[in-house]
Amino acid sequence: MTFRRPWDAHRHLRDGDVLVAVGHYACEHFFGSIIMPNLVPPVVTGAQARAYQKRIMDAIGDPNFLPSMTLYLTDTTDPDDLTAAFEDGSVVAGKLYPLHGTTNSGSAVSDYAKVDHVFRRMEEIGMPLLIHGERPTERKEPVDHYDREAKFFQSELQELLEMYPGMRVSLEHISSKEAAAFIAKYGNNDLVATITPHHLLTDRRYTIYNADAACMPIIKAQEHKEALQALVASGCEWVHLGTDCAPHVEGKKLAVLCACGCFTGPHAIALYLQAFEEAGALEYFEAFASLRGPRFFGIEPSNKFVTYHKEEWSLSEMTQFEGEPYVDGTQLIRPFGYRTEEESAANLGRNRVMTWKQVA
Repeated sequence: MTFRRPWDAHRHLRDGDVLVAVGHYACEHFFGSIIMPNLVPPVVTGAQARAYQKRIMDAIGDPNFLPSMTLYLTDTTDPDDLTAAFEDGSVVAGKLYPLHGTTNSGSAVSDYAKVDHVFRRMEEIGMPLLIHGERPTERKEPVDHYDREAKFFQSELQELLEMYPGMRVSLEHISSKEAAAFIAKYGNNDLVATITPHHLLTDRRYTIYNADAACMPIIKAQEHKEALQALVASGCEWVHLGTDCAPHVEGKKLAVLCACGCFTGPHAIALYLQAFEEAGALEYFEAFASLRGPRFFGIEPSNKFVTYHKEEWSLSEMTQFEGEPYVDGTQLIRPFGYRTEEESAANLGRNRVMTWKQVA
């Protein structure tokens, strides 16, 4: 298969030593990415976004790679700063997180009423709102992780869209049959969604025992995976590629309360191709991976092409780096589905076999 070089609409690059360790994967497989702002502290101003973009470019060292920046929306977001950053090209979107519902979301918007003026400004200037659509709590009680996305789509999202009918919205990393049905019915030029490789390829039969697959939104039952596959196989124009590639050091992934995020940096495209082949949707892959996302954000698609062919292969190691975070010394970041020979021998899972490989 030969197709235009893909573009990633949802990527976490972190910062510092982790950024240096994982940044090169982004430019190896994509001509650009939308970069998530949930650092510690988060990226909340245009100046912070510009500084973070420079750190990314310095770490990656590829002037042809385009990191498109976003602002983390909070109760105190300044609409004038947001407008200036959007209009001068420093940022391309604002990101709405569920408060205390995912990684580094403790500074997220607590009440839509507090940012009504921000949303109305975004609506006015045409700035996209990227939504992590889950409802973590209801009547002060935690919502079952498997129901959080459905509850958001069935009530909160519709209220938000009715309040701001002119808002351009991207529903991030949809993971449920409810979300798939919603975008199939209501998707349009101003209402789109991204889908990850891990939500398209796996279901909870794998994830229940494997910390490398822990993510938000959680990977759900087989019927939800099948609904997502059916959505892409339908040729739906309103869904596109967003890896949600989210690196965490091994110590945090194996902690009592594990960090959530799937690291698909080395093999995301191969995973997507495997999922699309399983869904009978390969004819739509280029549009999904390379055209629709850039179209929504007003970015020119790549004029370069890549080729993948059928070949079985597996990753041979974890990503390593020296230093922070956590402790001094070598740190490890485990790719999604990776198992060492020792782990496989101890019946701790088999190293994932990919079936598509990029031609050098």
